[in-house]
Amino acid sequence: MKKAIAIVLTLAMLALPLAGCGDSQAPASSAAPSAAAAPGESRQEPAPAKKTVIKVGYENATDELLHKACEAWKEYVERESGGEIEMQLFPNSQLGNKKDLYEQAQMGANVVTMGDGSFLMDFVPDMGITCGPYLFDSKEDAFKVMESDWWTEKSKELEEKGLFLLTSNWIYGVRQTISKKPVKTPEDFKGMKIRCPDNLIYTRFFELMGATPTPMPLGDVYTSLQQGVIDGAENPLPVIYGNKQYEVAKYISLTNHMLLFTGWVAGSDFIGTIPAEHKQILIEGGNYAGTVNNDLLDQKVADTTKKLEEAGVTIIEVDTAPFREKVASYYEMFPEWSDGLYDKIQGIINS
Repeated sequence: MKKAIAIVLTLAMLALPLAGCGDSQAPASSAAPSAAAAPGESRQEPAPAKKTVIKVGYENATDELLHKACEAWKEYVERESGGEIEMQLFPNSQLGNKKDLYEQAQMGANVVTMGDGSFLMDFVPDMGITCGPYLFDSKEDAFKVMESDWWTEKSKELEEKGLFLLTSNWIYGVRQTISKKPVKTPEDFKGMKIRCPDNLIYTRFFELMGATPTPMPLGDVYTSLQQGVIDGAENPLPVIYGNKQYEVAKYISLTNHMLLFTGWVAGSDFIGTIPAEHKQILIEGGNYAGTVNNDLLDQKVADTTKKLEEAGVTIIEVDTAPFREKVASYYEMFPEWSDGLYDKIQGIINS
């Protein structure tokens, strides 16, 4: 009897480890056993590719050329990186204004925003001269400066201040004046409140014109014109049209007061954290998108001019000579600039 009980217990114990090997199916996610590691080696799965997420913030509207060029940038970097870079676009100041984004970038945030000399001069003063009135007579003049050793040197100084210049080859356009009354001479500006960006490059120009510069965000210009808070504003024609300012102000004067090139900046610390190949793709994509922007700009301006005229806007061709005379002292108003800076830039342009 005792022998029979012992046999039964033994069979029961043998059945326990076999229970998991019966007819019940393994979960669908079960994998085949992997090969054993060689003696002295530990098996390690390859690490997944690091994904870089970048938020691109700017104040321009979605129907402007600049936004279309940003879409081309996004498409380029996401394609060339095989999806390892995700570029998120935030137009219409959704992430804040330029100065807000510069601060975020310097603190290491994964943001990119526009960087023209008028704002970058807060970090590298000499950069501001590139946005001065009547400095460039053509896009070719601007390209000479942005491709110069001087600009490369200033870009390195900017990097030391916490901002990395990804690209500089975007032509933003020629800035014109939109107003509620005609502006044909500098004297017509007298007493007018003109919206401009919040920096000295613009405010000092309009002070010399006899106007009252009134800085405010681009998104506030429409209602401010509508409510009489300001009498006019200034920007390239596609920007004026894209923000529908022509609905509340019916005169555009072709003052041609600034030909602006711009770049895009990220935080130096953030750029230092991403893979080198991602950094290179970002730079190449930014330059590519700048070319897309520049190639379409002249036609965009022509199309916009026609649309503005069809909308009932009076476009005034002005003689810019009196405006140029008014700003003769402008380049002496910035003691923070290096001695002889204006002559240096003229030397680059005329080389």
